[in-house]
Amino acid sequence: VDAKAPTEIRDKAYLELAVVQFESQRFDDAIKTVRAFQKVQTKGESIERARLLAGQAYYLQGNLLGAVNELRNFKATYPNSPLIRDVNVFLPQVEEQLQKSK
Repeated sequence: VDAKAPTEIRDKAYLELAVVQFESQRFDDAIKTVRAFQKVQTKGESIERARLLAGQAYYLQGNLLGAVNELRNFKATYPNSPLIRDVNVFLPQVEEQLQKSK
């Protein structure tokens, strides 16, 4: 993704790339795309959606600790996000699974 592209177009491109990778079950690639996106953007709907997607990707990889850390960080970073309800439902479920796996 061209970092010099207009911000809105760049942000949507990063998110769309991560979604395609996620839907193709290329979870490592999706997470890498989100991390690259985080280097150029910290706020806005696209990065929030991408961060939630990263948490889901960690979860589907079986990386419960990675998922918990991503979701907790999301809550701390974006407490007023429209996606916070999704995180508030998903995070306790993942935390419970993590506790059971210890």
